[in-house]
Amino acid sequence: MQFGTDGNYGWLGHRKERQAKRQHLTIVDFKQWDLTERVIDLGAFDFPFDDGFGFWEIVDRVYGKQLPPGPQLVGNCVPYGSCLSNFDRICTELLWFGEAEELFIPFVPYSYGAGRVYVGNVTWSSHGSLGSWQIAADMKYGLLPTDITGVPIRYEDDMQGSANTNSSWMRSKATLDKWLPNAQELTVGDGTEITNFNQLKIAVCDKKQPVTIASNWGFASQGVDNKYGIVIHKRSGSWAHQMHIRGVFEIKGQWFVYVGNQWGEDYHPKVADGFPLGGFVIYAEEFDRWVKEAETFVRGSINGRTYIPDFSFL
Repeated sequence: MQFGTDGNYGWLGHRKERQAKRQHLTIVDFKQWDLTERVIDLGAFDFPFDDGFGFWEIVDRVYGKQLPPGPQLVGNCVPYGSCLSNFDRICTELLWFGEAEELFIPFVPYSYGAGRVYVGNVTWSSHGSLGSWQIAADMKYGLLPTDITGVPIRYEDDMQGSANTNSSWMRSKATLDKWLPNAQELTVGDGTEITNFNQLKIAVCDKKQPVTIASNWGFASQGVDNKYGIVIHKRSGSWAHQMHIRGVFEIKGQWFVYVGNQWGEDYHPKVADGFPLGGFVIYAEEFDRWVKEAETFVRGSINGRTYIPDFSFL
């Protein structure tokens, strides 16, 4: 695949993926994981399914609403998928695990540039990145909070301005170096690769770790599966594209995966009541086929900013 993408895509493909894994990642064997005990009773959440977990409930309680998905612009899928997954994890660490950290929203253009420039050594202006570049950058170069003084755009002001993916953020080491000290302490500490649905289920339901997935697979709605009462998507066409996994759940004995996309809230039909906009649902069996042709990494154990209570009112 050539650098520079067409349509609404931004993933650079399998040849670059394999090269990046060899150069930049030490893949952690899934068997090395230690599972974490649940901290909160699942019954406290109003999930629209029989079993499983969805990060959107956590985000609603911590942030008060969902962060909107990225818009349909070239080149933003990898950093948006990463930043939104990391935000899911940040909220989860605060509410589920009770960590004494501050809430922050990662700045998309910094993450995009860190993956492309620091890891991929990209200096040209054409678009595209890799999931393996991005997770390596998140783990080594960290996340830049949007609330740092001088960061040019907050998250929902012009959607962090995906126009900034055309700016120096995506290709200038000097621009990134200016902000690196603010980001480098806020690193992602776990980038385990996922290779099947059972691993995904453990990551999301037990470890509470969101997952990014980049591939050439496209999907299309198949309408409502009346047995389960939800809209189902299946493979259709080709998207050189990264998305992120926000939920794994079971209804009437069948397991499903909720996939968050970066094409706005209205591209995909609403799954069902209780599910967020901007994504779609596939059968677990479809995920098992998909993951064999994808870059798929957990986003976990984020080193956040320590929360220091303000007692000045006393």
